[in-house]
Amino acid sequence: MSIQGHKDFNYEKARLKYTKRYIEYFIKTIISEKEVRKESIKQAMVEFDISDSSQRYTSILLNNELIKLGDQDYNGLVRSRHKPYFGRVDFREENAAVLNRFYIGKSALAKRKENKPIIIDWRSPLANIYYDGRLGAVSYESPSGTVQGELFLKRQYTINEGQLEDFIDIDITTTDVFLQSSLQAHADDRLKDIASTIQSEQNKVIRADASRPLIVQGVAGSGKTTIALHRIAYLMYTYEDKFIPENFLILAPNKLFINYISEVLPELGVERVRQLTFADFVKDLIGTTYSLVNPNEKIQSLLEGKIDDTERERLRHIANYKGSLDFKNLIDNYVKDLEEQLVPTTDFMLEEHVLYGKEAVKNLLLVEYSFLPLYRRFDLLKKALANKLSNAKKLLTKKIEKSYKQQIEKTREMIEDPEERRSSVVYLIDEREGKLARIKKVSKTLVAKYVGKIAKRDLLGYYQDVVSNNEVFIKYSGKPLDGKFITSFCQHSAGVLQRKKLEYEDLAALAYMEHLIIGAGTTPVIQHVVIDEAQDYSLFQFYMLRQVLHTRLFTILGDLSQGIHAYRAIDNWQQVIESVFNKDDCQFLTLEQSYRTTVEIMSLANEVIKSLGDKSLTIARPVIRYGDKPKVLKTKKETDIIAMIKEVVQHGENNVYKSFAVVCKSLMECARIHSKLQKMGMKATLITGEESAYAAGVVILPSYLTKGLEFDVVLIINSKDRYTTDEMNSKLLYVAMTRALHKLYIGYTDGTIPLLESIDRGLFEEYAE
Repeated sequence: MSIQGHKDFNYEKARLKYTKRYIEYFIKTIISEKEVRKESIKQAMVEFDISDSSQRYTSILLNNELIKLGDQDYNGLVRSRHKPYFGRVDFREENAAVLNRFYIGKSALAKRKENKPIIIDWRSPLANIYYDGRLGAVSYESPSGTVQGELFLKRQYTINEGQLEDFIDIDITTTDVFLQSSLQAHADDRLKDIASTIQSEQNKVIRADASRPLIVQGVAGSGKTTIALHRIAYLMYTYEDKFIPENFLILAPNKLFINYISEVLPELGVERVRQLTFADFVKDLIGTTYSLVNPNEKIQSLLEGKIDDTERERLRHIANYKGSLDFKNLIDNYVKDLEEQLVPTTDFMLEEHVLYGKEAVKNLLLVEYSFLPLYRRFDLLKKALANKLSNAKKLLTKKIEKSYKQQIEKTREMIEDPEERRSSVVYLIDEREGKLARIKKVSKTLVAKYVGKIAKRDLLGYYQDVVSNNEVFIKYSGKPLDGKFITSFCQHSAGVLQRKKLEYEDLAALAYMEHLIIGAGTTPVIQHVVIDEAQDYSLFQFYMLRQVLHTRLFTILGDLSQGIHAYRAIDNWQQVIESVFNKDDCQFLTLEQSYRTTVEIMSLANEVIKSLGDKSLTIARPVIRYGDKPKVLKTKKETDIIAMIKEVVQHGENNVYKSFAVVCKSLMECARIHSKLQKMGMKATLITGEESAYAAGVVILPSYLTKGLEFDVVLIINSKDRYTTDEMNSKLLYVAMTRALHKLYIGYTDGTIPLLESIDRGLFEEYAE
């Protein structure tokens, strides 16, 4: 039935018209009030008088704050003026006579005089029944306690450019045709607008307890990224008295990913949130002049066959150790010994007087100031010594003056000869002044000289000592290690540092050493950390972030099935819960529903991940959206691969698809395919990992850079580098396959694709132009 025939159609059409008119009225009111307040500020500045400064200053501050609040309302309403709401609930509170209709949108709107809501914010407590409630008895948590009542209607709307196109009454949102419609959208449209289709399991993540750390295992396509961003928006809305945007830190896997999500937070009414890669975060923290080896260089070497199996295993072992808490413990032991070594071994003295004994100094540095980074303790020691010196100098000066006064008086009494008496008094006065001058002079530099004897080094000097010296490594490792491994570890690290380089795996350790020894003076106040693609983090990275940022409030999201950097990353989430957080306090939620791709594509991807035989990995449950079966096409030669790409893109464009990804296993293969496409006159963008943005259309990128991204059509090319059946290859192929929203093709030349062949030979077809 057409919505025009629905009994509520005229009412809903009129309600939308009224809402739009009120939004326009409200926008004009905000603009008008802003001008009035700006004029009031201007007038207050002109009339500012010192005798009346308090009142004028308060007026200026108040008007500035009101302008800021008005701007927030204005921005939200402008963003939502053409789509003011997406849902409605009819709810009657328990023991209430009136049934209320609440319209739900991205921004709240209320009648000013009556303070009656026209639209409620999707983050409000009441809106929770829209996402989680079933028709009938429901409840939600409000600031004043649990509110119970009955839900009579839950309705969703399709509104485009201010026009009501459709609405439907629903019960369980996961079966909602609006969700199906959303999933049919193109890649460049989908990331911004999910508030209207948030599902129950996603809603639980968004609204999870803000006072406890949260870890989310979410399958590919479960919406982890958008959920994380909506969680930030929810927390800022719900706890606006506790959080400001600058108190949030988003750690993203790469700059391309940051650009990809850059428009989402403003769309949600949240701006000024810090967004960094882990490497940039550490660089800002320690300010090193060393450059970073391309983080993708190692995985490229592992994939492109540039090194043999022995070297590959050696690099894996080194990277794995640098990401472990064993390495953290080694650094702890080293720094603890360093503290002892740097304690001064002499008393702090002024002349022959001991002001601070060496044991007292040791107690200050190792006990009383032990809560501080080592170098910060030296700063406090300077203050303590300076205070002691100041007091001692005053006492010693008085003592000297008193002693010499007595001597001078005694000389005057004892010596009768005037000339001899005068000469003796002058001698004593000169001696006294000399002593006082010497004490004054020595005191000026006494503290600096004493503390200056402490042999401090820069951070990289200490780190180089730890990672490139076999004896140091053995001394502080805390547990027996294979001698060949230690030699290999130290030689490898020394070689990298000699080139004034750092590897990605060095960053957690360096930041941790900075925290223990030097102390980051410009560390921003971060209250809540959001980590996306967290399956590629090591235990040491998580531990370091918790210590350096002095917060336990983390939202950590990832998918172990996409852990392509397993050689340096975590094996399971339980490690993080037990080693980094309090296991009884940490929240753990799973997202098993995949919304990105079709049943056919997800089913094949699931078979790839199941081939690993790891029962701890979460298998995705695809939402019921059917499409074409993935095609695995064999070509006779690589030139046919190029023809296939052109054909797939042309076919996709005819079906109004906008984004296409040609995914090769390695960057080397990407470059080769890109070059051939250019010679054929086809426009495509090569993604190497250095980019901060990319345009829509056709992109060519290696498999390990596809995480977190999505495209209408994905074509996986396997012309030279085969996907074998080991863990890294399985996860890389899984990641690449799950980037596709609508269509998936896999093209290869000669031989076979061992991983897919082991799953289903029936997938393979011959490609014919």
